[in-house]
Amino acid sequence: NEVPSEEEKTDALREMANVIAGNFLTEAYGTDTVFDVIQPQVSEVAGDELNRFMGRRVVFSFLADDAPVALSFSKRSAE
Repeated sequence: NEVPSEEEKTDALREMANVIAGNFLTEAYGTDTVFDVIQPQVSEVAGDELNRFMGRRVVFSFLADDAPVALSFSKRSAE
């Protein structure tokens, strides 16, 4: 069993966030709407920052290999 590197884990989380965002946007707005989706950011959040993080965005949380994972999405206006 090969253990994935931190970079591989981060890339997998980014790809998962892209898939979830793409599926959500298509389901919510249909296939005729065009979106400019930025590359997801992956970062560790310390325990004391978690409440602030969870309260300001749409967050999906779950366990992956017994480790907590949270995906957050926020809407930005086009500039």
